Amino acid sequence: MKINKSAYTDNDISNKNLLIVVPKSFLPQLTGGLEISANEIAQLCIKQSFDVHVAAGFLGGKVNQLFERVRRKIFKAYSNTKILNNVTVYNELWHPTGLSQLISKLKPQAILFFTSGTDDVTQKIIEANLPTAIFLCGVKMSQKLRLTSTMKKCEFVCDSSFIAMEAKRQLGVAARKINPVLPKEKYTTKVTGQKILIVNPNPKKGGKAVLQIAKSLPHRDFLVVGGWQHEVADNEINAIENGLKALKNVERLPNIEDMRPIFEQSYCLLMPCVVQEAYGRIAAEAQIAGLPVIASTQGALVETVGEGGVTIDYLSPIKTWVSILESLFCDPSLYAELSALAKKEANKEERRTSYINEQLAELIDDLTYEGKVL
Repeated sequence: MKINKSAYTDNDISNKNLLIVVPKSFLPQLTGGLEISANEIAQLCIKQSFDVHVAAGFLGGKVNQLFERVRRKIFKAYSNTKILNNVTVYNELWHPTGLSQLISKLKPQAILFFTSGTDDVTQKIIEANLPTAIFLCGVKMSQKLRLTSTMKKCEFVCDSSFIAMEAKRQLGVAARKINPVLPKEKYTTKVTGQKILIVNPNPKKGGKAVLQIAKSLPHRDFLVVGGWQHEVADNEINAIENGLKALKNVERLPNIEDMRPIFEQSYCLLMPCVVQEAYGRIAAEAQIAGLPVIASTQGALVETVGEGGVTIDYLSPIKTWVSILESLFCDPSLYAELSALAKKEANKEERRTSYINEQLAELIDDLTYEGKVL
């Protein structure tokens, strides 16, 4: 990531501050694609001598809420602060009620706002009126984002052509397409397993279909990993989880930071998603390891999977999913071809870290430089 450091002066410390704002919590409390992507971008900026701060929410039950209420009363908003991988993270249970004060305190040169359609955070970002990059992380887009046209400088960013088209349709804005940062060393491994991998069997991610497919393939092993920490289990989620636990061919694991041991045990990735995916980060991660992806056609998944797998209409009969999965196991030449194509997708120029670094450098240049220090 090449930044024009000549634009800085030695005494202008505030101009090295970048503030990342996320709608919910942050790592390690919340480990979704949005949070992981925000952290990867933060690490790239740190390597270029930026001081990176993150404003995030805080998840907790009644005991934690009481503790945070007392803390806030004594120490004010965003007093729950920690250092995570050289990033200063400010957590606030009532995020973003004190966000304006935090922005005034940090005086960031620019804001990187990762949004999944949260109105209250969006309003605070608009009020700050600082150079801002808005990363659209879902198909749901707050109509308040239209008000960014009144800001001095604002750039929209997204992971896929699908979301770029949605941004144009819903908001009438042009969004830059920049793929998520996926460091290859974090996902490259030797695949030797025979398990069908599923990450997050939430109903929105196709959990019902996963359960039915696993029941239909008792002779195949399934490895089910992780889930959304911020969602309270309801009857539908409980039914899926209880159903999976009852199957002898299903191994259930919690969220895991290092996916390489998981990929090693796996044969392919199954993603029968119901929701419109903004990108499908786990699909791109799995392809780095050479895992073919069997996914629905929802949102950007067709684009992300590309030739490195098979995409199916999520409303297709379960027998269609079962048939395609069985063909991977029964036809070694087909599997080898899709595995090679998965790696080919992962090696496309637009997914290379060096290429993404250049795009992000250009984005930050556009936000912060106009031939002089802002």
